Amino acid sequence: MATYLRRALLVVTAAAALTATGAAGASAAARAGPGTSDRPAHPMIAYIVNTGANTVIPLNTATDTLGAAITVGLGPDAIVFTPGGKTAYVANGAVGSMATADTVTVIDNATNTIRKTIRVGTNPTAMAIAPDGKTVYVASVIGLTSQGW
Repeated sequence: MATYLRRALLVVTAAAALTATGAAGASAAARAGPGTSDRPAHPMIAYIVNTGANTVIPLNTATDTLGAAITVGLGPDAIVFTPGGKTAYVANGAVGSMATADTVTVIDNATNTIRKTIRVGTNPTAMAIAPDGKTVYVASVIGLTSQGW
């Protein structure tokens, strides 16, 4: 049960991270200004990690509509975004499955397409991106992988 709760919190965290910043990198509150709606003038995309279906689903927060599901590796478990929001990295660890994926899927956020899939350590479970967006650190069950992708 704790695993499911962690995944639910992950989705909320990932969505909040993208909802807080848009394409220009300014906060939604700063763009909205006093006396205006909470919603920004331009769309922002949040991603929902669907572990059971091995997908990530884009959510347009301006219209509250879902985009087409993006099929990633087995058991997507974590997602991080480059500082400018142009790229998402999804850790595919197949947690709770007999199979392992041991990959990170790289998604182009402008087109919602997969750029590439990268092999990493066993069961990647968490990631962090350097402030310049050039290095992704992947924590796995047996160690840490870091590489500029």
